[in-house]
Amino acid sequence: MDCHHFRDQILALSEKELPSAVMAEMHLHAAGCAECGLLYSEFKQIAVLIEQERNIEPRPFAETRLMEKINSRLDQQKAMPFIWLLRLQPAVISLLVIAAIAMGIVLGSEGGRQYSSNQTGDDQIEAMRNDLNVPDFMDEENTSLN
Repeated sequence: MDCHHFRDQILALSEKELPSAVMAEMHLHAAGCAECGLLYSEFKQIAVLIEQERNIEPRPFAETRLMEKINSRLDQQKAMPFIWLLRLQPAVISLLVIAAIAMGIVLGSEGGRQYSSNQTGDDQIEAMRNDLNVPDFMDEENTSLN
């Protein structure tokens, strides 16, 4: 047996899938070849470590805790179906402010009566009273409390 053939068959040797004659020949080669013997001993150590890891018991309730976390995250995502609205909120507010300003400008400039600065105070009050359809303003100075 040569080293190349030994390396190709080492996994089958460790799992005892080879015929007993081939296994005996490989054991003889590993005993006679220092390099293959070292490789075989390291391979056996790795196999022992893997077997020890397989025997480790999982922590109790680990699966339950993990499933609870997954379900809580899913519930959070379901509780916020309109998350995209929150992301659009600053843009919507900005557009509403711009629309309110534009509406104020339009309403202020259309059909409104302009009061000239050459009118006296009494004339301006009379013009505003007529625009607002207010029959009489009560003069605070002439009002008495009985």
